[in-house]
Amino acid sequence: MAEEGAAHCTGDSPAKVAEFYRKEGFSPAGEGAKGRVGYRRDDIEVTIEGPPRKDLATGKKREDSLILITRED
Repeated sequence: MAEEGAAHCTGDSPAKVAEFYRKEGFSPAGEGAKGRVGYRRDDIEVTIEGPPRKDLATGKKREDSLILITRED
């Protein structure tokens, strides 16, 4: 089973991002680490991580929301 994915950053709040995905038919898929929440529809999973968050590449604090989208084949 292969996985495809993408990452996006937005200035929108995690609540606003979550509402968008709920309207698109995604269902809650649970909460992960502090500040992370997941949504799922069919073979697509969306993970939203809200501010403040740590940039994994630089280690610096970020004040935007990170959206991770993965799809399983």
